[in-house]
Amino acid sequence: MIRQALPGLGAVSRVRDQDEYLDRDDISDRQRIVWWLVLLRLGTLKYMRRLVGLLVVIWLAIGVVAVGQRGYFGSSPQNCAGVATVAVTVVAGPMNYLGVNPKVKCRLPQPSG
Repeated sequence: MIRQALPGLGAVSRVRDQDEYLDRDDISDRQRIVWWLVLLRLGTLKYMRRLVGLLVVIWLAIGVVAVGQRGYFGSSPQNCAGVATVAVTVVAGPMNYLGVNPKVKCRLPQPSG
């Protein structure tokens, strides 16, 4: 038995052994665009972008706090490894409090002389 689950959008729901499921392969690209336009019209995407942006800012702020607690701001990094370690620690964010302690070793090519 095949019936339309969402009329007008073409999503097909199939019934097999009394179990219903949505077969996503039956949704065309055009119908996916319609879904995105519906979500955009409802304002859902705008709020999702704001939420993701807020989460990224909070994540990085937690990383900055971790850098401060480790004392990396007390002395300026003198080489590539120091700068990279500070940057990776900020990006690691809350994972710093789960035992992650990122350290970076880098070698820059020496000028021939």
